[in-house]
Amino acid sequence: MLFSPYILLDISSDKKDIVNLINNNKIKEITIGYITNETLSLLYSIIPYINNNLTLTLSFDLCEKNQISELFTIISNLILNTKCFKLDFVITDSNNYDIKYIDNVNKVIYQLQQQFVNLIISYTIPIRRINAIDYNGINLINNIILNNITNFFINASLINLYIPTSLINNSSIGEILINIIENMKIQLTNVFKSDIKLPSEINMQNMFYNYIGICFMIDYQEDGTLLNINDIKTIVNYALQKNIYSISYLTLQKDTDFNYYNVINNLIKTKQ
Repeated sequence: MLFSPYILLDISSDKKDIVNLINNNKIKEITIGYITNETLSLLYSIIPYINNNLTLTLSFDLCEKNQISELFTIISNLILNTKCFKLDFVITDSNNYDIKYIDNVNKVIYQLQQQFVNLIISYTIPIRRINAIDYNGINLINNIILNNITNFFINASLINLYIPTSLINNSSIGEILINIIENMKIQLTNVFKSDIKLPSEINMQNMFYNYIGICFMIDYQEDGTLLNINDIKTIVNYALQKNIYSISYLTLQKDTDFNYYNVINNLIKTKQ
């Protein structure tokens, strides 16, 4: 299972602090985001200092529109300069969703996968408490299939779900998030089941878990909820049992003592 927590760039970020965090010898895999027109220059300024042994994912904001004609060159150069093996595309604002722009981005991604044949793609999308993947998310997945993107998974952003107190009183937050992921798996099954490109050697009953990533926040959310260490253990053990593709969280900057990182990393090492 991929374990690649996020570091988020900001134009006010201190370059030295970011480099020190990235190169912490505990970290083996990391996701750097969100890459926008504003943060691209900051990313380039820290690339020369990144540990060559680090497994790197670059995360792009799908809600900030770039010139499509330039996007292939920008991303290709980043791949060559960082030797990253995975790209992440994030819907950071569901109110700023443009399927026409996403379709153009997916066409660029298809070209990138032709050039970089082992390139993995993740799409990080907002997940809802009631219906898991919303209408926009389903449209995005259909567009991924339409554009013949391969080697991808859907990363569930389990953030700001506004879980009612009545639910929390009866179940742990970890258990609630697992139920949401189970609903997401059913949705993916319905979308993917007729897609002939899916690997035939995988057990059909469980294969769709491997198209799912789980991303959560370790800080207080807008609804006042906070995942505790037991919630994290519940989610990670479930992910390992079900062969979920990826676990990540926002952000390493908030995990000042590496408490969350150590718990997750130790569970993965013990179970795998």
